[in-house]
Amino acid sequence: MPEPSSKLNRVGANYVLKTVSLDAFKAFTFSVFIRLLSRFPTILECNFAMETESSKASSKLMNQDIIKLEQFDGSNFGRWKDKMIFFLTAMKLYYILDPALTPLPEPTAEETQSQKNARMKRAEDALLCRGHILNALSYHLYNFYKETSTATEIWNALDFNYKLQKLGTNKS
Repeated sequence: MPEPSSKLNRVGANYVLKTVSLDAFKAFTFSVFIRLLSRFPTILECNFAMETESSKASSKLMNQDIIKLEQFDGSNFGRWKDKMIFFLTAMKLYYILDPALTPLPEPTAEETQSQKNARMKRAEDALLCRGHILNALSYHLYNFYKETSTATEIWNALDFNYKLQKLGTNKS
């Protein structure tokens, strides 16, 4: 049986023992562990229920590795949009795209800690929402929309462009 710091590679009908670093082995083991955890949602729910406020952003990033959406390339916009809405709702980020979202008041010197926390959470969620939308775009669309500053602007531009495109094809 090979040691943990080595792995077997199959070459033709023979097996060749290849030495890898211990760090690479640990990283591989951790990635397998995360994949296994994703198959047991109750374990993930218990784990996330005990996390603190400061670790919520990192858990969102961890979820990003587990869930991979197909990239939008300009076709099937309605299907992609529905999947993105579901994904952003599951990540508790869809509220950022709500047109009725009230803007937070300007910061003042008398601002309470809860108001500062709310402002910080909104900024983090807006950044994550923008990143998730950009991540789900093809390279061509990503390059086109990467200069757009907010998630809402990207979302509205995509919605406008591809709804018009669909209306143009349905007129015939």
